[in-house]
Amino acid sequence: REGVSDEAGAEGRSVPADDRKQALAALAGTLIHRQLESCVQRGTAMADGSGLRNYWRLQLRSGSADSKELEATLDFIAASVERSLAAESAWIFDAGLRDSEAELGLSSYENKRLRNYLLDRCFIDAEGTRWIIDYKSATADANQSERGFIDAQVQLHSAQLNQYKKLFAALESRPTKTALYLTSIAKLVELGQCSDALD
Repeated sequence: REGVSDEAGAEGRSVPADDRKQALAALAGTLIHRQLESCVQRGTAMADGSGLRNYWRLQLRSGSADSKELEATLDFIAASVERSLAAESAWIFDAGLRDSEAELGLSSYENKRLRNYLLDRCFIDAEGTRWIIDYKSATADANQSERGFIDAQVQLHSAQLNQYKKLFAALESRPTKTALYLTSIAKLVELGQCSDALD
C-alpha cells in the first residue's frame, strides 16, 4: 500500500498515518457490521447504494485524510458487503433461520465482575445446531496468502469464540459450531475445520 503523509489534527496535533489508517479501518469494520446486521434484521439485500454510500461517507469523514482515501474505503465497505451477500455462505444472513439474532447481547459474571458481550450472528440450523459467528473485516497483508490470512485470523480470535460458546453452554444443551466470517474475502471459517473455509 502507498504511504500517506501525516496531517495536523483539528487542534494542530500531528496524527501518524499508521494510526489514522487503523482508525479508518476500524470505522469501516463497524459500518460493515452494521450493514450486515441491517440485512439480517430486514431480511432483504443491501439498501439503495447512493444513499447508503452518502451515509458511510459522513461517518468516515472525520477519520479520512483525503478524498482518495475516503473513496477507497467506501469502495472497500461496499465490496465487502456485496461480496458477502452474493457468496454461497450468504445463507447465514437469512432472517428466517431459527432463533435468528444479529448483535445479540449476553452477560456473565466472571471473577465476581459482570462482563457484557455482543455476538455478531447467532442462529440454529435445520439440524438443530447452534451457530455462533463473529464477523471480521481485516484484510490480508500484501505478501500473505489466503491460507495464511485465514490461519492468522483463527489464531487471533479463537479464544473469543470459545468464550461465546461457553456462554451458550450455560444457557442450553445442543451441538454448537463457532465460526469467523471474513468479510474481505467472503469466507465462513468454522473453527476446528479451518482448512475447509466456505465461500
